[in-house]
Amino acid sequence: MSMGRATLTLIGNIVATLVIGKSVREFNTATALECYRAHFDDTTVARI
Repeated sequence: MSMGRATLTLIGNIVATLVIGKSVREFNTATALECYRAHFDDTTVARI
């Protein structure tokens, strides 16, 4: 139960951060995608 609540809180915080960032024009989608690709397209990252 507590793990589910923590997961839901984490997801809620992520969504809220993105919404607020977009509304005040501080979230840069291009930079976010670049960082995402740099981390997850790295072949040295172990796949689960």
